[in-house]
Formats: sequence, structure tokens, C-alpha cells
Amino acid sequence: MKVKRCKVKTCRKEFIPARSFVDFCSIDCAIILANDRLEKAETARLKKQRKEHRERLRESKPLSYWLNRTQTAVNKLRRKMDEGKPCYTCGTYETVQREAGHYRSRGACSSARFDIERNIRTQCHHCNVHLSGNLGVFRANLVQEIGEDEVLKLEAMPKSYRWTREELKSIEDNAKGRMK
Repeated sequence: MKVKRCKVKTCRKEFIPARSFVDFCSIDCAIILANDRLEKAETARLKKQRKEHRERLRESKPLSYWLNRTQTAVNKLRRKMDEGKPCYTCGTYETVQREAGHYRSRGACSSARFDIERNIRTQCHHCNVHLSGNLGVFRANLVQEIGEDEVLKLEAMPKSYRWTREELKSIEDNAKGRMK
């Protein structure tokens, strides 16, 4: 048999094992090694339980939680896409806060609330909140950017849509992936 080194971190003595699968030099080291392995197995089991528990909690969240999470991710992506650009409607660079403005508002057309390519653009706080999106200028700029046909398709979208958790997770993951 080859000379081995004891697997117990505090021992590490060299020894000649009686059998090829033996990793310890004495009975005391065998007990220590067994306890370490049991502890590692218990830690792994607890980690798995905690992960499953977090998943169950996440699944029990109401749909509004997932809507808000997804909207936050999509808005963040739109602001990142328009970084360095002026307000879409008034053209100002000076603003207290840059916001993701919707041409078709989230309440008026829930089916278009995550349409980042056609419906959402970065606006200043004044245009988005105080001027309610400044929709006349918003529409004119959209027609110029994406064309009349696309704007008409956007306006023809159904007003309500019931999003599922899976759809929302997919949209959120896609937005986070595009952020990277």
C-alpha cells in the first residue's frame, strides 16, 4: 500500500492504510471525519430546505407583486436604453428624475404596459407626471420614430390583459438579461 496523508485537517499525519479506501490514520480521526461529513450533509440538506421554502414563498406572492417587479425591471431597462438622450417629449436634459413614460398608460391598456419597443420611452418628471405623459407630442414623436402603422397597431391593442406569473417572470428575466 501507498503512504497516505490523514484527511482530518487537524491531524494530516502520514500513514499506511490497511485498505485502499481508508482516509484516516486512527479511530479518533475516523470519528472526527465522520462527524465532519455528517455536518456537511446536514448543512446541504438545510440549504436545500431553505431554497425550497423561498421558492414556495415566492410562488405564494400575489400577482401584483410580480407585476410591480416586472414593471420595475422593464422601466429600468428603458431608462438604460435611453441613457444620455433627452426627454422624449420636451427634449430637456435637465430633470430631477428620468422616468419611463408610457404612450398607452398602464391602467388604460394593460396589454401594452411592457411593450418596451413601441410603448415606453424615457421622459422627464414634468412631462410624465404633470403633463400626464404629454401625449400629443409623444404620439407625434412615435409616428416619426416607428411609423404610423406601428402606432395604430399599438392603439388597437386590447385594453385589458390578465398576465400570468410565468409570463411576468419571463419578461422580467428577459429585461434583466438585456441589461447585462
